[in-house]
Amino acid sequence: MFWVNASDFIKQLPDGYGTRVGDRGIQLSGGQKQRIGGQQTCPFPAIARAIIKNPRILLLDEATSALDSESESMVQEALEKAQLGRTTIIVAHRLSTIRNVDQIFVFKHGEIVEQGTHDELMLKKGVFYEMIEAQVVRQEKKEDDQESDGSEGSSPSDHRKASKISEKSGTSFVSSVGKMKIQEEDAQAKPASMSKVFYFNRDKWGYFILGLLGCIIFGIMTPLFALLYAQIIEVYSKPIDQMKSEVVFWCGAFIVIGLLHATGFFISANSLGRCGESLTKKLRFEAFRNILRQDVGFFDDIRHGTGKLCTRLATDAPNVRYVFTRLPSVISSAVTITGALIIGFIFGWQLALVLTAVVPLIIGSGYFEMRMQYGKKMRNIKLLEEAGKVASQAVEHIRTVHALNRQEKFHSMYCEYLKEPHRENMRQAHIYAGVFAFSQSLIFFMYALAFWIGTIFVNNKQMLPADVYRVFFAFMFCGQMVGNISSFIPDVIKARIAASLLFHLIEYPTEIDSLSEEGIMKKVSGHVLFRNVFFNYPTRSHAKVLRALNLEVKPGTTVALVGKSGCGKSTVMALLERFYNPRKGVIMVDGENIRNFNIRNLREQICIVSQEPTLFDCSIRENICYGLESKRPSYVEIVHAAKMANIHNFIVSLPAGYDTRVGDKGTQLSGGQKQRIAIARALIRNPPVLLLDEATSALDAESEKVVQDALEVAKQGRTCIVIAHRLSTVQK
Repeated sequence: MFWVNASDFIKQLPDGYGTRVGDRGIQLSGGQKQRIGGQQTCPFPAIARAIIKNPRILLLDEATSALDSESESMVQEALEKAQLGRTTIIVAHRLSTIRNVDQIFVFKHGEIVEQGTHDELMLKKGVFYEMIEAQVVRQEKKEDDQESDGSEGSSPSDHRKASKISEKSGTSFVSSVGKMKIQEEDAQAKPASMSKVFYFNRDKWGYFILGLLGCIIFGIMTPLFALLYAQIIEVYSKPIDQMKSEVVFWCGAFIVIGLLHATGFFISANSLGRCGESLTKKLRFEAFRNILRQDVGFFDDIRHGTGKLCTRLATDAPNVRYVFTRLPSVISSAVTITGALIIGFIFGWQLALVLTAVVPLIIGSGYFEMRMQYGKKMRNIKLLEEAGKVASQAVEHIRTVHALNRQEKFHSMYCEYLKEPHRENMRQAHIYAGVFAFSQSLIFFMYALAFWIGTIFVNNKQMLPADVYRVFFAFMFCGQMVGNISSFIPDVIKARIAASLLFHLIEYPTEIDSLSEEGIMKKVSGHVLFRNVFFNYPTRSHAKVLRALNLEVKPGTTVALVGKSGCGKSTVMALLERFYNPRKGVIMVDGENIRNFNIRNLREQICIVSQEPTLFDCSIRENICYGLESKRPSYVEIVHAAKMANIHNFIVSLPAGYDTRVGDKGTQLSGGQKQRIAIARALIRNPPVLLLDEATSALDAESEKVVQDALEVAKQGRTCIVIAHRLSTVQK
């Protein structure tokens, strides 16, 4: 860590080297991630991770692109020492970093056009020479500017602002205290009531009532069947002639019951199934909508990792539908039990009274089983979420996992999170089996009790044998239905837990509603003012990032923010985009507090090109057009933006041109190509305020010059705030 200039800021963190960096390194700045890495479960990667392995072959793909000038020189010197005695392959856009290498291969359009040492290629005065000359000219301009104003590409006011933002304050972390608080909040989560689920799906109450009617028809057929069953036994005890005539009638009655049974089941299953699917769809829509309306601080919270949120939408939402899909059986069982009790008390209240005493035992065992299952599920779900997060990270960063040969490590981590749920399930299996067996055996104990007590009542002339059969069969089917309810308990528990988690997500409040329709709607000129702004990230309130920041940017001017990695430069942009609200002070655009603006209107007029460009899994055309809600740009406008970003020639060289899909997160493109598409996406919007966060850091010298010139043109007539480590990019 000392070699890569990361040891100092790591030691300043409360948890030091044990600090968790967040999902995809969200708690760190770009430069900090480049120096130490950004994977929550493995706080070693990137440059330091490569050096600590002491490999025989070292691959450096723009390894210092995200570092400030001071850090870059230190890391570059360390990397040159690390290259001694090992094979090293370097991908470089900053040609000054490869001056001392043994061999240079110059690529163009996928082919090697030149090769040799630095001096040999300079003597050839070919492609490499032209690239060097382009960078030298830019460097000389930078040095001239430094001599003329005595600064490193930034104004005195920039230095004053930067001095107020310390390296320590810019670091980001989640302390052990914060983790304890989050765990306590998780433990306090309450299960959702079924009435809340029904009310949430109130627009389908028509289907729900129709389904209840079907359940009643379906459920009442079972007690009627018990009566017919007892009656048919009595018929078989009659003379043959009488039996034949009555059997035809009772067989017809069985057919009618079968038809009514099928009709009731169809109505209930169809109607309540519709309710269940509607509920799943609505929960997914509302949960995802509330995720999208959250401020960025919501995603800083470790409870809201990518894996957990995806699990909510993909798995938990369908589980809630069990409330409706299992409802026909539950309601019909309740109707059957009610009907059985009525029949029992009509034909033999003495026997029915005795057998009724057994029913609470069956219901009680089922309730105990449900409580036991619920507690187990709540304990296991947290560990299963962690296992899902590990799997999600491994798949998402599969290239890094393969490069580091850490497949077994992630597999063991995944298995470790599954061990406790497995052990818990194994322990509970014996108890669950015993409780379930007891609840099922009670039914047969009830049968034995019914025949024994029934015999006594028949001997005492208190009941007829046929009435004993009627009461017995009614309670027999009643007992079966009560037993069946126990089998639905796991699904009911899944539904309650899933509903609790989803309602927590749907009702989660947000300080900044990204979908709000309220606020001022107006075109801005780009006058930006930060007045006495204090800020710390929500998940780490004790780490002050900005302290009494005062910054004014006049309309149509360009301001550069420079400083070490992690000093708070990107935070300024995040506040202007209103990803967060300042803890104190005010941020104004055109004299109006940005809190008063309609959030969508504000962000439509502020465009950011970040250090790490994000592309979506769709075509290049669609990626460039993203964010344009008011109109659909013409092909000419798209091409114009692409040409300004120096990406048009590459796009048209592809077989599908602008319709080429870029893959998940732009995996089909190189870093420079992704960055230029992101720049084109910014330019096509023509925003009054343009934010550039190391926008050209991933480009080669030739492309950087063209794109930088295009950005210089794009800056004209609009307010521009630039974050730069390469100070040559802010010399103007």
